[in-house]
Amino acid sequence: MTEFMGLPIHPLMIHLPVVLVPALILFVMLYLFIPPLRRRIGWLVMLLSFIAPASVIGGWYTGHAFYDQHIEMITAAGADTSTFVNLMADHLYYGDIAVWVVPALSPLLWLFGALERGRRAALDRAGDSAPPAPTGDGDAPPPPSPSSSDPAAKGRRLVMVILGILILGGAGAAGWVTYQSGHSGAEAVWSTPEQQ
Repeated sequence: MTEFMGLPIHPLMIHLPVVLVPALILFVMLYLFIPPLRRRIGWLVMLLSFIAPASVIGGWYTGHAFYDQHIEMITAAGADTSTFVNLMADHLYYGDIAVWVVPALSPLLWLFGALERGRRAALDRAGDSAPPAPTGDGDAPPPPSPSSSDPAAKGRRLVMVILGILILGGAGAAGWVTYQSGHSGAEAVWSTPEQQ
């Protein structure tokens, strides 16, 4: 499907990644750097981690179909395709990178989210345990720390820090390649060959 109501679908489709990828990046930053917000916005981050990459893949697919259609039209009209190919070269290049970079961010987010859920579950279990019994002198011993009741806490924390760094790098790359792809596409559409 490359057309909708007689119009090419790519110009309509590309607005989704231009909005959804920056939204994903914004909420990922909030999710990583403000732990108390994680419970509230985690569902939104996970939803965006599905929808934003799907929009990039849809934009890439419809873009290649749109490109092929234009090459056929230009060739059928007997015109030279080199100008069109030159105008679209950067846009196609960045689109081909985006279709790998943005979806690669999702599994990292899913794993981070699963570890965060495990961390919260361990904290909830530690909070639900019965208070320690008083000692013979009437003083209650200090409550156990959550990390002492959760043997996986240190390993989980280390993996979450490593994943957080990878997610930050992936989010930066996703933002950069989305910007470059959109900018190069806009230049190809709105610039004349003389301006290139």
